[in-house]
Amino acid sequence: MNGPDETPRPTTWETFVLASCARLAQFSQVHLAPKFPPGRLNLALRTQLPFLENELLVALIDSDAGGFQNEIVLTTSRLYWSQRDLADAGGRNGLKSSVAIRAYGMDYALIPQGACVVPSGEESVQIALGSGQSLAVQGGGRELAEALAGYLRTVGDAARKGVDPSLDGLDPGLVRRIALVLPKVAEVTRQIRTLNRDLNAFRRDLLAATPHVVVTPLLLAACILVFVVMVMHGVDPFLPSAQQLLSRGANDGARVVLRHEAWRLPASVFIHGGLIHLAVNMWCLFSIGPLVERLFGNVATAVLYLAAGVGGAIASMATLPGRVSVGASGAIFGLLGALLAFLLINRRSVPATVLRPLRSSALSFVVFNTLFAAAVPNIDQWAHMGGLATGFLGGLVLIRPWPVIRSRRLTLRRLTLGLALVGAVLGAGFAAVRWRERTLPPLVRFDDFMDQAAPAIDEFNAVSQALPKLDELEARSESAASSQELSRTLRKLQARAAANRDRLGRIVTPDPSLQSICQALIADQTAQIATLAAGLEYLETRTPELLTGPSGVKAGQAAMTRAGRDFQNRQRAFLETHGLVTRSPDPGR
Repeated sequence: MNGPDETPRPTTWETFVLASCARLAQFSQVHLAPKFPPGRLNLALRTQLPFLENELLVALIDSDAGGFQNEIVLTTSRLYWSQRDLADAGGRNGLKSSVAIRAYGMDYALIPQGACVVPSGEESVQIALGSGQSLAVQGGGRELAEALAGYLRTVGDAARKGVDPSLDGLDPGLVRRIALVLPKVAEVTRQIRTLNRDLNAFRRDLLAATPHVVVTPLLLAACILVFVVMVMHGVDPFLPSAQQLLSRGANDGARVVLRHEAWRLPASVFIHGGLIHLAVNMWCLFSIGPLVERLFGNVATAVLYLAAGVGGAIASMATLPGRVSVGASGAIFGLLGALLAFLLINRRSVPATVLRPLRSSALSFVVFNTLFAAAVPNIDQWAHMGGLATGFLGGLVLIRPWPVIRSRRLTLRRLTLGLALVGAVLGAGFAAVRWRERTLPPLVRFDDFMDQAAPAIDEFNAVSQALPKLDELEARSESAASSQELSRTLRKLQARAAANRDRLGRIVTPDPSLQSICQALIADQTAQIATLAAGLEYLETRTPELLTGPSGVKAGQAAMTRAGRDFQNRQRAFLETHGLVTRSPDPGR
């Protein structure tokens, strides 16, 4: 027996198996221990190979087909493989419907002496293993399949005898090389066994911490449902316009700050700018969401997602240039931030074999997407970074001991800290809005004001164009039929003008100068309403003063002219004051 510090010596059986397996090295699909490509080794490990105590991993054989990546695994004791099986859907015709991926294992002693190659297709060759089982060898051709079948017959025959095989026929140089490489083979197998043990323990802890993943499917469904409803209401499914997105709740700094539409911050997290945008974000959420939910719990994950989404929207809103921003990416970055916080705090509680790959994957995702966003102008980098920071801080706040310990005290503590996190995000949003209100450029404030006012100005001009002139009023008042028709027209115009004044009253702007411009527009609209009222009254009473008197149509039209000139003067004064247009020359000089 080897001492604790001695190099392990190969047993006769290990030497025999390794020597038999060496004959497969001529094929490019075969990877012999200990030199395994990391990607192919990780693929093999997905099947959670149940290695015995003294079992060594000796070879991996690539067997990919039709987009299904697969490894045939050879050890010193058994053969392992995975394959896609068609599950019987039942029914009258015995139709096959669902596809399942199943893992198989077989001791060498159970492999029949007559294991042989059976052709089964252009790219696939089957090795019959008895009892109705077969091993598909994909992509390597018949030569690889024949060599593998020969290996299985050789080690199978030796295993069934139950005694150590003779090594007399082996090349002494090969035996020496096997003795030299065995420690590395044993170390690779030990690492795999440790990884399997750690992964199984971590999975058990995950299932115990949060038995059911609920929030992630609900979030996926909510985003998809919102997108479907948008498309059903006419939004372009591939390239929606900015106006289409804004009308559905997209984040826009000017509207959040100047119009006090803070509801856009959470709403924008569930809106996406096209099918590809939605698909990428939902794939990321589907990949990261269940893990974070099991680490933090259902309610905490919902809080983290929404807090990070709003945090990213706040960061986007608070930075220049102004942009229309939508999507769940800020919230997804927040989940990654929470994962990084978990791995940082619980770095001594999570096995290193689990922690290192998780941390590497999370950091790689963040770095790649940060660099990608820097190269692509339409990606909202600030939303990503804001969500990441919010999620990381939220993860520090809502983290649980690992493995999870349940107690009322910890639950109350997390509830309190969760409420504090929500309050902090709301406070940050309020502070960002106040700061942004002071720092928004005058042009942005003016454009937002005019964006609200433009439809009302167009409506005012349309009503003004439809107003009858004084001589038309006077002439048509002579005919009863014509007078009644004109009265109906004026009443319709009066209703439109009143509705338009209400629209002007709903314009929101915190800037006093723009508020004064709005008041000039309201005064102009009020004068138009008074003019229409005077015209209606004249048609009913035919009082001449209602045409030319101080409260008549002519006076109302003059008031409209003055108010319109006042609007233009105030508008130009604002633009000149802020350097948005060249000042008019002083006529006195």
